[in-house]
Amino acid sequence: MVITIEEQTKKAAAEGAVIWYIKQSVAARIARTTLGTGPSWVFDPEDWEHRERRLLAYVDVDGSLRIPGRFRALIRKGTRIESNFAVHEQGYQISQTLQDLLTDIRSTIYVYDGDEVPRWITDTKGERLPQMRRLCRLKADMSSLRGSLQPCCGLLGPYYEVHYTKSIRFGGTKLQARLQWEENGTLREGPITIIPGNRV
Repeated sequence: MVITIEEQTKKAAAEGAVIWYIKQSVAARIARTTLGTGPSWVFDPEDWEHRERRLLAYVDVDGSLRIPGRFRALIRKGTRIESNFAVHEQGYQISQTLQDLLTDIRSTIYVYDGDEVPRWITDTKGERLPQMRRLCRLKADMSSLRGSLQPCCGLLGPYYEVHYTKSIRFGGTKLQARLQWEENGTLREGPITIIPGNRV
């Protein structure tokens, strides 16, 4: 695991904070909170929750209308966690230029303290829900995925797309993550940097 933080002297404290939280979230190998991410979703006019968030919608480079702030659970509260427990989250990135696509990608892991699994990270105004907190951010260098880029054409013209998997291991004493993608039929891997949140 790599911890990135501005002041080198705080590195040990930041790493310890993330490790401490993961340990505290697991009692007798049972998750005490729900952890998840917040990908955007294609706007569905038939979904009343989407209609409530219509003002938050944006047009992506492929021409699709999308809604941010949807919650996707990685670990549900009460889940039994073995020492080798890991989750694999599928993802993709699109951009109209190669330069933008082959830079860093960032995503956030959130902690939800409630008993149920929430559907959203934010309310209809885009404000984060009070029981939702940020655990850490994942950052990955996409430059190695050049060979996996796919040229596409959407409503707004040509763009590039790349698909990948984030493999996140929660079962050990340290939070670990790897970026995985397929290139010419071969599975490849790269590192993911873990950046502690402001409040863990």
